[in-house]
Amino acid sequence: MATHKKVAAVVTLYNPDSRVVEYVSSYAPNVDRLYIVDNSERIHDVLSLLTEQLPHITLLHQGTNIGMAKALNTALHRARKDGYEWLMTFDQDTFFDNSDMTMFLSTLFASDTTRAAIVSPLHNKKFIRRNTAAPLIAAESVMTSANAVHIQKALSVGGFNETLFIDEVDHDFCFRLAQHRYKILLDQTIAVNHTLGTKKNTVTLYPPERLYYMLRNYLYLRKHYRTEHKDFFQKRDRYLLKFFTSQLLYGESKIQNMKMMVQGMMDYRHNIFGRREDAF
Repeated sequence: MATHKKVAAVVTLYNPDSRVVEYVSSYAPNVDRLYIVDNSERIHDVLSLLTEQLPHITLLHQGTNIGMAKALNTALHRARKDGYEWLMTFDQDTFFDNSDMTMFLSTLFASDTTRAAIVSPLHNKKFIRRNTAAPLIAAESVMTSANAVHIQKALSVGGFNETLFIDEVDHDFCFRLAQHRYKILLDQTIAVNHTLGTKKNTVTLYPPERLYYMLRNYLYLRKHYRTEHKDFFQKRDRYLLKFFTSQLLYGESKIQNMKMMVQGMMDYRHNIFGRREDAF
């Protein structure tokens, strides 16, 4: 399988299990270099398996959790230094089916991306439109996972916002790109597989600490961008009201969920960002 010399990729790991080897193998052969940022507090055997099976890996960081934003920025700077034009950004639970990664890159390089800072696949297969003359459409914001990010344009707007640490990093990045008149394009012919939270019946649940970041960072995002993106925040407000209610109703740690959400609101009001310190 041929690699694209202009494209590198980064995957950010956090306490990964053995499935990550299969997931990474769905896209790694298509890129010239794969950077790994391991945010786990301890070293996992899966890291050795990856480096043994994929010779074009560069390990950028391991041993402490530096957050999603800093992990992506670390890879952006290294990829620019190494001469790449595009960096694909993966979560550890993201993977492509069959030849979808090849098709995605073919569309990327066959299209006019002069003003594009991000080209993203879909993150939900029900929206796929295979038979279309225009595979790429404009988007307001996209999730970070499996994006192709134009390295120079990304760094020209300051990269990813490290004060957020994790959650809403993707939307913040997209909104800043839009302020600089860069385009975000969505490939409506390809969908990536991506896992969110833990399913319990029809509800997707998250651990209490993630609820802290979700609420704190959303309040930050809303304050800074709601004037420019009114429709986005009207829809997002309604969605998150239902989302946080479901976390309180169906989560296994209801009291801790409430504590983390309250702490998130308090830290937002006191302008406390970055990695959460133990407050309880």
